[in-house]
Amino acid sequence: MDKAIAIKQESWYYLTRGRLYFDLFDFDHDTKNLNKAIDDFTIAIKLAPTESKLYFWRAEVFFQLKQKENACPDYIKAAELGYDVPKFKIELCKSKGHLLIID
Repeated sequence: MDKAIAIKQESWYYLTRGRLYFDLFDFDHDTKNLNKAIDDFTIAIKLAPTESKLYFWRAEVFFQLKQKENACPDYIKAAELGYDVPKFKIELCKSKGHLLIID
């Protein structure tokens, strides 16, 4: 994946590598991998700001890190862009004062 990113910066490549870092955390519980995932998802969002799944996956990392104040805006944005965010996460965010606006 690193070679693909070096050749061409595509949001899909960053999403894929970010998800790999996220999955690695399940095995080694090293938060370094979660921080790398956040970095990759953030770059992917800059490359494709209307891609809902990018916000969802970054929110999942923040949620894993127990950073709900960072996760909720991304869950909300993912839902606004059409991603099917699990209802309990949207409800959690609403209870924290985050508003969901869907046209």
